[in-house]
Amino acid sequence: MGIMLRGRVGDVPVRGAGFQIGPVGGVLATGIGEEIIRLHGAERVYQFIQTYDPQRACELGIQLFGPNIPIGFIALTKDGAGIASRPIKMPAYPLVE
Repeated sequence: MGIMLRGRVGDVPVRGAGFQIGPVGGVLATGIGEEIIRLHGAERVYQFIQTYDPQRACELGIQLFGPNIPIGFIALTKDGAGIASRPIKMPAYPLVE
């Protein structure tokens, strides 16, 4: 986000916002922290990976946010990985073979 205000805490250290882990897998978020916190971004994607594959879960997570919100998710389960972001495509590397 460029220059941040002194003392600002983003979404990264907030469980359920910037990250979520559990028995099913893990999710990380990046983007506008205030929006990620407001919608509990990582927690929502974690809920999706309990029903959908990680790629679809990340795509569904992106859809929760307004079209002009830069946001990205990475999800990892024992069965695979997923990545989705906007407005730019985040680099992706094979994590699971």
